[in-house]
Formats: sequence, C-alpha cells, structure tokens
Amino acid sequence: MASLDKSVKEQQLSAAEAELASFAKSLADKGISDADAAKNATHRKLKARVKKARARIQAIDNAAAHVAAMKEKDTKVQVDKAAKTAAKGAAGKGGGKATAKTAAKPAKKK
Repeated sequence: MASLDKSVKEQQLSAAEAELASFAKSLADKGISDADAAKNATHRKLKARVKKARARIQAIDNAAAHVAAMKEKDTKVQVDKAAKTAAKGAAGKGGGKATAKTAAKPAKKK
C-alpha cells in the first residue's frame, strides 16, 4: 500500500516531473512540436502522473487543515462548556426557581 506521508508524495511528484521533463526534452530533440507532443500517449501518461501526485498532495494538505480546524473547534467548545459550567456554579446550586419539569419528577430511591 502506498504511503500517505506528504514527503513520500512530494518525492513521487519530483520524480514524475523529472521523468516528464526528460521525455519532453527527448521529444524536442527529435523535432516534435509541443502540439504533437501533447498527442503522444507516453507524454499524456507522464503528465497524468504529475497531476495525480499534485492532487494527492493537495488532498493531504486539505485533510491536515480539516483536522486542525476540528481541533480548534473542539477546543473552543470545551472552553465554552467549562465557562458555562463555571458560570452556572457561581450562580449557586438550586437557587433558582424549579421548573415544571423538575418539580414533576419523583425523588430517586437510594
């Protein structure tokens, strides 16, 4: 199974770009124009490998950004929850009016 590590994908990208550049140079040395090179199956395949490697790196970056955003959101929720709990505790326990819902509940037996 291929690695999901970004450094591995960057190495794959650089290798694919080098291979594409080498092949494009060999086509240029043979006198093949860029328009004709674009029609070459090997050239298209190498360009696809470069495009796929870039897409995978972008996906890794997007996943990392998503994880960072979720951690930040989770931290914010925890801080808000702690602040709400602290504010509720500072107001005093049971000092407010009982609601109809809590008043209708029977006491638990121990």
